Amino acid sequence: NYLNKDDRVNAVVPDAFLCPVTHRLMEHPYMTMAGQTYEWEAIHNWVHAEGKRTDPLSRQELQNSTLIPNHALRSQIQEWIQNHPKAAAEVRNLEARKPSPAYSSAASVSIDTTQRTTRDGKGLESALKFKSSSKALKHSKTLSLHHQISAEGHVYDFKEGKTNTGKWCRFVRCDGGNWMQAPKPMLFASKHGVIFYDPNEMIDTMSLTDYGVELCKFQNNCTNKACSFAHPFPCKFGVKCRDKSACKFVHPSQDSVQPLAKTGPCSKPCRYSVSCTRKDCAHAHPIGRVKIQRKVIQLFYTHSLELKELTNKKPMTIDLLGQKTIRATKMQFQGDYVFFFTPYPGPWAKEHYKSVEMCQYSVSKGRHVLAGQWELQNHYINCAIGGGKYMVISFWPYEDEAMRAIWEAMRVQRGMEKDNQKLEKKIQALETKNAKARHVIAKQGGMIKKQNKAIHQNRKVISSMGKTISRKNAAIGRMKATIKSKDQYISQQKSKIRSKDKYISLQKSKIQSKDRYISLQKTKIQSKDRYISFQNSKIQRQKREREWARTRAAQRRRRNERFRLLDPIHVLVNEGSASNPMWTLVVDYHKGAHNLEIGPKLNSRGDHQLFITENDKCFEFELILPNKIGAKMRSMLPIVPEKLCQEF
Repeated sequence: NYLNKDDRVNAVVPDAFLCPVTHRLMEHPYMTMAGQTYEWEAIHNWVHAEGKRTDPLSRQELQNSTLIPNHALRSQIQEWIQNHPKAAAEVRNLEARKPSPAYSSAASVSIDTTQRTTRDGKGLESALKFKSSSKALKHSKTLSLHHQISAEGHVYDFKEGKTNTGKWCRFVRCDGGNWMQAPKPMLFASKHGVIFYDPNEMIDTMSLTDYGVELCKFQNNCTNKACSFAHPFPCKFGVKCRDKSACKFVHPSQDSVQPLAKTGPCSKPCRYSVSCTRKDCAHAHPIGRVKIQRKVIQLFYTHSLELKELTNKKPMTIDLLGQKTIRATKMQFQGDYVFFFTPYPGPWAKEHYKSVEMCQYSVSKGRHVLAGQWELQNHYINCAIGGGKYMVISFWPYEDEAMRAIWEAMRVQRGMEKDNQKLEKKIQALETKNAKARHVIAKQGGMIKKQNKAIHQNRKVISSMGKTISRKNAAIGRMKATIKSKDQYISQQKSKIRSKDKYISLQKSKIQSKDRYISLQKTKIQSKDRYISFQNSKIQRQKREREWARTRAAQRRRRNERFRLLDPIHVLVNEGSASNPMWTLVVDYHKGAHNLEIGPKLNSRGDHQLFITENDKCFEFELILPNKIGAKMRSMLPIVPEKLCQEF
């Protein structure tokens, strides 16, 4: 909300800006692994000085004592302080201690209000280098695919080609050996084995099967006994299945059987049969019912380091996947990085993610370790990527009411589409009726032809009678001619009278023309007066329009500045290790992206390619940060540029 000057003094402090422990305005907001934000001094004393391992607000057990700076929240607090200095003076905690060097190295320097206002982008050339721009391809999500990977003492080469069926795919080989078709476009190798993955695939965290196991598209209607796909579906025969030992479907228990009754709702069987999941269903279930429970997905190493398929697949160890339930609904496996996305509440926000948790592979621990959680108030995460020491997150604005209205509109649209399908079926039925009616009409056409012949004969008789009538009409015509001559004499007398009337009317018209000339002169004088008043009003209107144009231009500039702050792209770098991460916000660019990709490592220093797609344009950059950030560069962080390049 953008308040007027009079409202700034009496502004109420947002609850998100106050520390839950000190109840004062946060100067250095830091997040725990539970995702809650506190003043750094308060949460540091809670975790380290008092040695507590629970979150103060949610009482959730903390897996580790890592504290992550909340740069986005601090930038909002600083802007609020700048806009409401009097209100902020009452609740600010100016005595709050700054983070220690260990945390400041991970946090870098929080966003400064003067930098955000000037947006000079100083220091961008030492962090990000623009390479080129091109038109985004339809399948542009292949830009970041590696062509060679070195891991665990092996070299894996990739190439694109066609299979025997003519389908394009990727092929891979290990240490110059034989080529094999890659199940997925990328691979991740560790000491435990190799797993193939798609870096852009969104995976359900709660699933019926494990990752990589495909479900049968025919579900419980599959009749192929040798089908290789998974069938975690209820058997449509229920408890009456004759061959339960050989049946590949799930069978309900005898306790779930609800027999048919003579009266009441139980007199009718449930239309969902064995697939009914409603707890208080009042209908009968004579063959029982079963609810298939979803479980937290498990990822497996499917191949050895030499790319030989494993008979006994080894499970991967990822921190968040070791639980019975998980808050995140989607995950994205990107090799060293695994992102877990938690949506906003409500069915209309399933694809709008409020926060993202990231697990990074630790070589020393041999598993993916939870590195932190990121979220931005009133925003949802559009995409998140990681590669090497870099991580890039794109945020877009989120409004719950707007998303709900869109969802409701789409639901109404689906209902209208169903109604249209019903109407189309009715139209088809009417068309079949019309076809039958045309067939009946064709039969009746033959009968009409016979009737036309009889009518033709009757017409001949009528024509002979017409000749007789025409002779009688000729005699009548002669008598009419005599009468006509008499009428002509009468008309001549009438014409003489009319000529006299014309002379009188001509004199009247001359008098009227003189009157019209006088009125015309009067109207000319009035039109000149109106023209003068019109010119005066036009001059005044042009003045008002120029004033409105200046006002609209100023409003447009202020609105564009606000909109540009809505959907940021954050580029972060890890100055620590996977087991002890210290993430620093390097670039805070306020313009949204439709897609992000990080390419393979370019050199030994750890530089990477960064692809940003906006609408139909793809921009290529190089992430060129040094391994150690100096004090001079740290003083400029985070970099808030006006533009990343000329076009973006």
